Amino acid sequence: MNDLKELTLKDEFNEFLGYTEEEIAKYFKPYIEEAEERLKLSEEEFWEKIRGWYNGYSWNGRTRVYNPFSILNFFDNFSFRNYWYESGSPSFLINYIEKEGLEELSEFRVDKVLLSANEIENSLLPVFLWQGGYLTITGIDEDTVTFDFPNYEVKTSFSKFLVNEYTEGFVTFRDSLRECFTEDDWQGMIDEVNRVIGSMAYHLLKKFDREQYWHILLYIIFKSAFEEVTAEELTSRGRSDLVIRHKDKVLVVEIKLDRPAKEALEQIKERGYSEKYEHAILMGLSIDSKKRKITEWVAE
Repeated sequence: MNDLKELTLKDEFNEFLGYTEEEIAKYFKPYIEEAEERLKLSEEEFWEKIRGWYNGYSWNGRTRVYNPFSILNFFDNFSFRNYWYESGSPSFLINYIEKEGLEELSEFRVDKVLLSANEIENSLLPVFLWQGGYLTITGIDEDTVTFDFPNYEVKTSFSKFLVNEYTEGFVTFRDSLRECFTEDDWQGMIDEVNRVIGSMAYHLLKKFDREQYWHILLYIIFKSAFEEVTAEELTSRGRSDLVIRHKDKVLVVEIKLDRPAKEALEQIKERGYSEKYEHAILMGLSIDSKKRKITEWVAE
């Protein structure tokens, strides 16, 4: 019998495969109280943090549930960390991405008809990532489904997985990048990033002459090393390419392809990308599409 009924998008099953917030509050109350005490968090701070880490899975773009595996591990360890990544990632994901290339990293939009592709290996990248649990549905209209990463844990897992695949000594790379950032060793940081770009760009980018692709690649690299990295952060006069926060430091980055780094730095100033921060370091990067690396940077 091969006539199966598709339940994925049916409303009555939206909460079937995860914990709702109400369920966590009701059934895990003693653990929540212990977590707040151990981590020195108020009730409001606890919920804000746990939502950001483990909530966000949805099959209708409205109702959201928590990842049960991560929630159970969190309450077992009382530590906000990446349990998804520790559980392992399939090698077929790398093979697929190498074949298709990365063109977007957020708000993937797909025709609803394409969700039911019979052969997953022939699916579009967003559908493939959705089937693999990396993306969730954030919106549905009559013809289109919008996907995005459900939470911080999964987005960080995706970045770490890709960088680790192409970087020999990932932990050393991560620690070195953080050390350079802390010590304002910007040349050292750029050297480390270029080393990883050299091993990743060929496999993950199908076109080297589109600035958008380089934005995605640099986001993945920095996200694998730092907890707080934002792409296209909205300001009153546009969107900054990258904002990296680590400890008490904020770095606002603008990227230009085959154009001077100084032009990127001037754009940060002219459009006030750093105005919301009391103290921020501004950095313009220039990428050479032929050399496939950062060839110039300027910071102040």
